[in-house]
Amino acid sequence: MLHTLVVHDVAEFDLKGAQEVWRVAQTTQRAGLAPVVEERYFVSSLPPRSLSPTEKLRAVRLHWGIENNRHWTLDVAFKEDDHQPCQTSVEAIEVSCWLRALAYNLIAGLRIRGPKKDKRHLPWRRVMQLYRDLLLSRVKEEPLVPIA
Repeated sequence: MLHTLVVHDVAEFDLKGAQEVWRVAQTTQRAGLAPVVEERYFVSSLPPRSLSPTEKLRAVRLHWGIENNRHWTLDVAFKEDDHQPCQTSVEAIEVSCWLRALAYNLIAGLRIRGPKKDKRHLPWRRVMQLYRDLLLSRVKEEPLVPIA
């Protein structure tokens, strides 16, 4: 269920660039359990009424598709939420984010092009192990030479 609120109708709402707030209510029913209703809020900078309700819900699903793919992997496989590396400066945080994005892209590429089991991509954890093993085997075969 989708509810939309145009921001200029609410004087107390002060978020630069915000045009609408969407509230999406989702009810989940599991066998033998009471229904669970989850409400999520989304802030949109699109002009009011520029999207139909169906298009707004599609945008919400797209958001969760992004969140559940790349961001889920960074959060779970890379344990990004558990570690706060390089918090000494803004530049260190930025470099750390870029390195994580590069690592994610390398591993995602290997996962997509790598071997499949039962027509499914290998789990992230297994792909990360394979990639680590590959890197370590190359280091053992060709030790790094210090730069003079």
